Amino acid sequence: MTLALFGAYTAGVPVVGVLGLPRVGIDWDPTGYGASTWLLLAGGGAWYALLFAVPLALASIVAALPGGY
Repeated sequence: MTLALFGAYTAGVPVVGVLGLPRVGIDWDPTGYGASTWLLLAGGGAWYALLFAVPLALASIVAALPGGY
């Protein structure tokens, strides 16, 4: 069940976002995918890295140390 939900979320939501929403008149970027879109995307990627990826990597390094703190 979990795998099916994961697959539906990772494959289904992007398809709905790309194909379904513009057909009903909802476009997530009415500016035409200009510089502001790419700045927002880069900012989101940096936010994700600082908030999740870096601390998780540091925690995994600490956990891999002898003693496994």
